[in-house]
Formats: sequence, structure tokens, C-alpha cells
Amino acid sequence: MIPFLAVIGGLILTIVLYAYVFFSLFKKNKLELLEWFLLSLGTFNGIGFGLVIWATGQGRNPVDKASLLLQYDVSAVINYLILNVILALSCVFGWYVAKVLWPFKGTGIQNLSDEKILLRSKYYLVAWVTLFLGIASYFLYTLPYGGFVNYLEYSKALRAGIPAVSNSFSFLKPFGGLTFFSSILFFGLAIEKHSPKHKNKRILIGIILSFLFSIYVLYSWEGRFALVTYIGTFVLAYILYFNKSAFVFFKRMILFVTVAFLLVIGSDSILGGTKAKLGVIEFFSKELSFPFISYIAQIYSSEFRWFQDIIVGPLFIFPQKIWSGMFGIETASSFNTYLILGARKGVDSVTGEIPIDILMFGYMQASVLGVVVMGLIFGISLLFIDRFAQKIPLKGIRYTIYANLIINVPIRSILYGDPQHIINRNFHLILGFIIVGLLVKKNIKKGKNRSNRYEKEVSNCGAINERWRSRESCIKYRK
Repeated sequence: MIPFLAVIGGLILTIVLYAYVFFSLFKKNKLELLEWFLLSLGTFNGIGFGLVIWATGQGRNPVDKASLLLQYDVSAVINYLILNVILALSCVFGWYVAKVLWPFKGTGIQNLSDEKILLRSKYYLVAWVTLFLGIASYFLYTLPYGGFVNYLEYSKALRAGIPAVSNSFSFLKPFGGLTFFSSILFFGLAIEKHSPKHKNKRILIGIILSFLFSIYVLYSWEGRFALVTYIGTFVLAYILYFNKSAFVFFKRMILFVTVAFLLVIGSDSILGGTKAKLGVIEFFSKELSFPFISYIAQIYSSEFRWFQDIIVGPLFIFPQKIWSGMFGIETASSFNTYLILGARKGVDSVTGEIPIDILMFGYMQASVLGVVVMGLIFGISLLFIDRFAQKIPLKGIRYTIYANLIINVPIRSILYGDPQHIINRNFHLILGFIIVGLLVKKNIKKGKNRSNRYEKEVSNCGAINERWRSRESCIKYRK
């Protein structure tokens, strides 16, 4: 009865959310971050929920603490699905309220060829700068372990929270992700139409170097989903950039999902995530169980966080020694691990941490009210991030960064909703855009002024007629 209810209820939730997403796709010919969030919510908390509860009931879920999943009764299943509906509605409401209050004003950069050449040159420079900084920072970080190669011997212990070697450069570890940002810029420049031919070979060299070092960094981090995110970014960016119609987009998205599916399984084999060989059902039911285990632990807990995790969220951009050592901040995932395992990571043989998903992150703040508030905040945040990405003037770079944001924010936040996790996996973008602001921002401002002068000249030329083949030729004649 319980598995049947979970499967049917999960499918209904999925179908409703999918229907909204498909309607938006064929209406706008694209998906915005809100639709990607709803699509992921329906997939993980709809289909995924039904799969995990059914597999557990069939004895095909090898996850630890599977006994907690057997505690689901009719009331728990219905309440869980209702909470997902509340989260979805709150997020949609927050998105549209923010959309009304802050309408989109565009990039401010027109299709001026000389302006685009200048911007391409600046982003090309940033790509090489971030590649150099990423490699140099990671070299200093791995130096106490014996360099790039010897560091791999310590990576598993470090991931388990066991500090094998004293490292004063430990704060530089996230800076290795700058090579991710570098490869994103290089790829965006490569697919950009009318890219300068004399730089194509240099861009290709940049792609190869940044890609290879990024794979090394990801392998050393042993992050399976980070590896899938990284490779999937380029596949999704290509789909977004060359999107011509909703039907073509839908067909290519099937390819993207298939690639992501194979990458998840392949990355688990390469990085050794599961020691035993599992079937597809056993593998996915095990990997998707932790959000539903967290639900059982949270509903029996009377301790709420009262939004402190949201308030201190911005501090997670700093090294752990600051927010944890100096301020004594505990992450929501650490608290969730304590509720489930009875101890925190690094205590009583606990070597892993059970991440908190976005639904239970909201619930642990203030029960149902926390879910509503979290949905509103996340919907508003998605709108601002979407608008920020849309203002990137170069189309190739815009869609590549947008693809990375799609996977890292609305998709992965369904399973990993801790602010510390969200900031950590987007650190390369945060730091990368700080560098872009330092090296490119001035030129963008100049571009806006140039665009204003361009519009004035166009208004003076009037309508295009047979004499003037283009407005640009009219302006050139007037000069």
C-alpha cells in the first residue's frame, strides 16, 4: 500500500510539474531557471521518491539507515508530497513577484561588431588569467602533500574529513575551480559566431589545457556529481546556443538526460563511489535515498533552526576556518547528519556527511512556514540569477555560463540545498565574475555609452531605404 501510494503520488506530482514546464517551453521557446527548478523537483521528489520507497519495500535498496525509509506510512507519504507542492507554489510566487517588481532591461550592449571584438578580447584575457590563477593556486595547495601527483594519495582521507598533513594553504583548494571558469569562457568563445579566426587555435589550446586540469581537480576532489555537472555543462550549453525551436530543444534534451544518466553511472565507477557492483535500480535508489531519510529524521525532531542558516549564508564564501573556527557556525547538513547518525562528521567513526535537500532545509528552519519562506527566497533568487546571466553580452559565453548555473543552482539544489553547498559549488563563478568585473566592467560601461551614441545616430538617419543598405552605412556616410 505505502509503495503504491508513493509511486502514484510521485507520478501525479511529476506530471503536474512537467505539464507546467512543457507549456512554458512551447510558449517561450526556452526554459528559464524557474522551469528547470520545477522540472528537477518533479524528477527527484516525484519519480525519485516513488522509486526509493518502492525499491526499499522490495528489499532492493542497499543504503545505510534503510530502516528509516520503512517508517513511511500513509500520512508521511501524503505530507511529504504536500510539502513539495507548497515549495513549488512558493517558488513560483516568489519568481513572479520579483519579475513584476524588477523588470528585465536587457544587456545594454548592441550588436556593434567593434564592441563585440573588444569584449571578446577581454573575456579571452580573463580566460587565460583564471586558468593561470587556478593552476598556480592548486599547485600551492598540493605542495605540502608532495605536488599534483602525490596529492591523490591523500584525497580520500581529506574528503572523509581526516587532515593527514598540516596545510597552511588549505584555503586555496576552492581556487582550483577557477580552471572550470576558464574552460567555460574558452568554450563560449569557441562556439561564438564570427569569432576572430587568428585566435581560434589559441582558444582551442586554452580549452584543452583548462579541460584537462579541470578533470584532474575534479578527480582529486572525488566529486561524482561535480564531474557530471562539469561535462554536462558543455553539452547543455551547445543545446541552448543552437536552439531553434521548442520541438528541437525537446529532442536534444532527451540526449542531454541520456548523457547525464550515463555520466552518473560512469563517474561512480571511475571514482569508486560504490564499492559493490549494483544494478541500476539499486544504484539510483541508494543514491537518491538521503533526502527521504532526512524527512523522517526531521519530522520527529522538535529542534528548528529559525532561519539562522539563511542569515549566515553569505559567510560561507570565506574559508571554513573563519565561519566555523572563528564564528562557530554549524552547517545545516552537519546538523542533519547529527539527527540521523547521532554524531557529526569526524566524530565517533562518522566519516561522511548527509547533505540536506532544499525541501528539508526549509522544513528544519520553521516547519511548514520554513518551506514557504524558503520557496519565496529561492524563487526570488532564481529570478535575480537568471537576469544576471542574461546580461552577459556575448551569446556563447552567456549560454555556457547559463548552462552551468542551470545544473548548479536549480537542479542540484533539489538534493543539495545547504547554502554552504550552493556557494561551494558555485565558487568558481563567484570568483570568476569578480575577476571579470575588474578586467571587463569598464569596457562594458564604455559599450553602453557607445550604444547610446549609436541609437542617436540611427534616429538621425531615419528609416532604412534603397539608398542606405543598412543603418551602419548611413551612419558611416554621415561621418
